[in-house]
Amino acid sequence: MTNLIRNGDFCEVVSDKFVEHGVKRGHVVYVAGHKALPIAENDPYTQRIKFLVHTYNHLTFEMSKELYLMDPASIMRLGDKENELLLHGYKTANSID
Repeated sequence: MTNLIRNGDFCEVVSDKFVEHGVKRGHVVYVAGHKALPIAENDPYTQRIKFLVHTYNHLTFEMSKELYLMDPASIMRLGDKENELLLHGYKTANSID
């Protein structure tokens, strides 16, 4: 079964492309949104989905203010149970119903 990435999911970074920005392989990110962007300038109709993500610290329950634009190949969705636990921890720590 395919584990599609959706808005509101927590994912693990599986790429080293963002190390210069402080985002390393193994970091957890929260998917805040997505956008279809052209693959090439000369063909604006051939597009690829990119995800807007915040880094997430599961120890302090804080999300970064910075947004990163990541290719789906750079992140892997965490399992349903882990997503539920992280979302519950975030909502509880930040008094969100």
